[in-house]
Amino acid sequence: MPDIPDSAQVDALLASAAQDVLETMFFATICGRSSEWAPQDQVCVTVKLPFHGTPSGALQLTAPMAVIRSIAVAFLGAEDEDSVDDSQVRAVAGELANVVCGAALSRIESATTFALDAPEVTESTLNEARPASARVLFDLDCGPIAAELEFEEA
Repeated sequence: MPDIPDSAQVDALLASAAQDVLETMFFATICGRSSEWAPQDQVCVTVKLPFHGTPSGALQLTAPMAVIRSIAVAFLGAEDEDSVDDSQVRAVAGELANVVCGAALSRIESATTFALDAPEVTESTLNEARPASARVLFDLDCGPIAAELEFEEA
């Protein structure tokens, strides 16, 4: 079984992967990192993306609906938020999770082949981020986004 980096290394690798993907593929402006979850009681989009390999686990992205909509507008090259419907927003959120997950896993364990399930996109009101093996919280110019990685116990 490959050696998985310790939690500080996984945090750093997840942060690097998420930042690269957000900036280069989704045209998001990252204003900085945050140490705590800010969007209390807002309607959020959460994408859970299970993956299988060595190790197995899941990536979860969470952000307020307005943040995901703004990312979708930039990614799709749309004129404005009114020209992007909810199904497109959910599809872009799923694609964001796919790309962040792939980038993070290739940095964490490049010698392993992983299979990704279909992303599960839901909306909910979250009061705080859930416990995770690794977590990065970014402040984008359009609001906060959290990327969390949870490995299954072997």
